[in-house]
Amino acid sequence: MDYDFFHSQELPLIAGNDYTVKIKAKDINLWISRLFLGDADGFSILYYQDVDSLVYWTNEAAYRWKLRGIAIWSLGQEDMRVWEALPKQI
Repeated sequence: MDYDFFHSQELPLIAGNDYTVKIKAKDINLWISRLFLGDADGFSILYYQDVDSLVYWTNEAAYRWKLRGIAIWSLGQEDMRVWEALPKQI
């Protein structure tokens, strides 16, 4: 985890509790740069900004961390270049 997670006053999360997150996409050009996803096993950070950052992080996952795959689904407002770039990069 990073500094923001441990020191942010905006996210007073307590382990063992469930929290509801609402994201209101009011602008189609608005991108979420990172989300904290958590479950009983701990928290992970999800990065997603644009096609360039997605390609970067999938390459990190494949080549640096030796992960054998990723999961991704279409939300309908993503940069359409994502689907063209991923097969070429991984």
